[in-house]
Amino acid sequence: MQPQNLNTGINLDLVDHVVCRIPKWTWPLVKDRLVTDLVDAMTTTILERLTGDPGGDDRAQEILDDYYASSDRNKDLIVDSFKLIEWNSLVKSSTK
Repeated sequence: MQPQNLNTGINLDLVDHVVCRIPKWTWPLVKDRLVTDLVDAMTTTILERLTGDPGGDDRAQEILDDYYASSDRNKDLIVDSFKLIEWNSLVKSSTK
């Protein structure tokens, strides 16, 4: 069973503020950087599930570039990036 709200813990008002404050002309650069960070954070298991190749970083980059290409996905990209920050924080705190 899937959880009802996959964005639990993510402040969607903050996401809206971030999205509104990124100038339209900078979105290509923002997307490129955030997609690269998302791919860099992927484990080999996730890469293999996404691309069929545990070393499929380049293919994962292409897939996510295509997925986030539409400006309709800008908010999704920010939410997913916040999730990555949250996940990294949890991992770091569990290793202390």
